[in-house]
Amino acid sequence: MFIASFALVTSKHNSSFGAVCNEPVQRNEAVEIMREINAIALGKGILLDEKVIENTFKTAMTFPFDTPSSMQLDIHSKKQSSELDLLGGSIIQFGKELNIDTPITTTIYNEIKSIIHS
Repeated sequence: MFIASFALVTSKHNSSFGAVCNEPVQRNEAVEIMREINAIALGKGILLDEKVIENTFKTAMTFPFDTPSSMQLDIHSKKQSSELDLLGGSIIQFGKELNIDTPITTTIYNEIKSIIHS
């Protein structure tokens, strides 16, 4: 949950863990991705702790403010490969398999694809 949500949001905004925790738009995007992941987990019969989102942010805040995600570094340095399909693509695929909408992940995934192809 932590890696996928933070990697997607930091990659979209070319920002840091601290920005995701503190900037309202980025924080909301991360929360919505985590909600989509939680819905998928429930669909697979996996019950996550009710404070998983809150605890994910607590974990993120233990890192230095300017910490980037590895996917963000790969995307914005124009490396040939990244974790986008592994992280974002998997959320989208599991959502489709379980008939669970993943609109935020899908939107951000497509925005990052645009960054890659620009």
